[in-house]
Amino acid sequence: MDSKRNDGLIAVGLLLAEAGLFGFGHGMSVSPEVSSGNGNPAILLIFVLIPLFVIHVRAVIRFLHRLQVRPFGLAILLLLSGSSVLFASIYQIHHYRTYRADLIDYLMHREGMTRDLEYIRSITSAFDIHMNDQTFNSMTFFIFTCATLLVSSSFLLLHHWWLNVPR
Repeated sequence: MDSKRNDGLIAVGLLLAEAGLFGFGHGMSVSPEVSSGNGNPAILLIFVLIPLFVIHVRAVIRFLHRLQVRPFGLAILLLLSGSSVLFASIYQIHHYRTYRADLIDYLMHREGMTRDLEYIRSITSAFDIHMNDQTFNSMTFFIFTCATLLVSSSFLLLHHWWLNVPR
């Protein structure tokens, strides 16, 4: 097997592992009426995803380097992945805020009773177990993947620029 294929398989394998972790985090969400009892174990995924991100970036850099992608192709990849991260982040933030407002409204007026607003705000914070389906979903996985491509192409472009600057 050639090294290009190995690097590509490693990058795809890491992508699948990350997808599994995002799916696991998404599945850890509970309904607002349920207490987890154990806090939010999905937060621990962040400590796994950060090193996986670094390893994945390295694998993509090796893959793109072995493919001998030219600077113009890297610039296109940089622009596409950067704009994808930007617009997907804007969408995800809007969707998160809408979901949180709807959940607060639902919980405040469920069964004709007014609930404790501070409790409701606390269970609708970013890293609460009730919000895992918003923190770990397909859009955040897409952002994570595009960020991998963004960092990889940026590194390769900077590396190419650095090596070709007259000294």
